[in-house]
Amino acid sequence: MQKSISKKLNKCLVLFSGGMDSTTLLYWALKKYNKVYAIGFDYRQRHKIELKYAKKIAKLNNVSFKILKVDLKQIGGSLLTGKSGSVVVPGRNMIFLSLAVGYAMTKDIKEVFFCPTRDDYKLFRDCRPDFVEKISLASFTGYGVKIKAPFVNLNKKEIVKIGKKLNVPYEMTWSCYFPVKGKPCNKCLACKKRYEALTFYQIIK
Repeated sequence: MQKSISKKLNKCLVLFSGGMDSTTLLYWALKKYNKVYAIGFDYRQRHKIELKYAKKIAKLNNVSFKILKVDLKQIGGSLLTGKSGSVVVPGRNMIFLSLAVGYAMTKDIKEVFFCPTRDDYKLFRDCRPDFVEKISLASFTGYGVKIKAPFVNLNKKEIVKIGKKLNVPYEMTWSCYFPVKGKPCNKCLACKKRYEALTFYQIIK
């Protein structure tokens, strides 16, 4: 009896920040695709240190990692790029996905992945399933590129459960919005969510 062999898909592009969620997504994609590209963004965010972590993880996995500079500080309205507002960066996912689709087209990539989660729904409207569905439809209609968010219905704990099985090196990831002298603040929402998920699975104590 012939054994069935699971065949990997061709190639994809992952939006990659170096955070817990997108790192799990990267490792998930590496299991499913023969060739994985990654793209990140320097948008003058306070926590640009995340890109240093992203570079190390990409290098560890021999993933081609493109970083684009996009000055979202010019738009304003967010504490992540300026001095007032909330942690919501106006239009960020729409802008990032548009650029990612453009980059994917230059590599003849037909699938772009990003990592909104169920924990993001309340604050970020562009992380909800209806946004993912509609922007993917627009991208595929205009450019033949599908946008996918496989973890959109999962919370951070559920994502870490997947990552644990994939041996994701969470100690190499970065989550903090407001770093202090290169260290996590341990106070912001991102730090708290990270701590909850990693302690739940005893990855950290």
